[in-house]
Amino acid sequence: METIYEDKHKSIKITIDKKYDQKFLEFAESVLWGTEGNIYKMNNVEVEFKKFTQFVSLKENDELIGICLLKHNQIHQNNQTFDAFYRSFLSIHPTKLNKGYGTLVVNTITAYIFNKFEKVMMYAYVEEDNKRIRRTLQKANYSHITTFLALSHVSLKPKLNEKVTELDTNDESKMLSILNNQYGNHSFLDIDESFDAGSYYVFKENEEIKAGLQVKILSWSFVSLSGFYGFLLMKIV
Repeated sequence: METIYEDKHKSIKITIDKKYDQKFLEFAESVLWGTEGNIYKMNNVEVEFKKFTQFVSLKENDELIGICLLKHNQIHQNNQTFDAFYRSFLSIHPTKLNKGYGTLVVNTITAYIFNKFEKVMMYAYVEEDNKRIRRTLQKANYSHITTFLALSHVSLKPKLNEKVTELDTNDESKMLSILNNQYGNHSFLDIDESFDAGSYYVFKENEEIKAGLQVKILSWSFVSLSGFYGFLLMKIV
């Protein structure tokens, strides 16, 4: 464990470690995500933890009041490879909100990482309705890169297709080659890090891969959903 910030007068300390303890896990499991409208709780949190390499703790009087997770990976840009850190799970205890702790954690992590690497990028994914986190990142001088649109799809009677199967281990290198050829000219490419053969499905004809799709299964418990249909789902369904 390494201390990356300390204010002895206010008894505040921020540490970073390659592992986490039970209190850290319990804190993450209790977090309600979303500031308004859609509010949910993430299940199977510890499964998600396995994808991260560093765990940041914010303590006041030795009591855990905030957490953040980092994943160190490699990003490809213009035929160059450089270090990048994906930041996620930033959360402050509800009783400590609006006191600048979130901004303090983000700024401390940013300074710590940039002092260690000559060329590095930090990035995060933020829900558009999460105004609190957006304000925190604005204060920390983060720039908006792009916006992703999430589409919902429901199929009550999905049909099986014998041509769609899990990716065979013998085809892993072939699939990686296909992905790199298709997305090779895209910015911030991280296929080597994000590709998961264990959750990848392919459509094959005559033993030739025609299409592929990676499936990521998440489990959420919703506390509230916005709008009239959200009301119906929460109260009736």
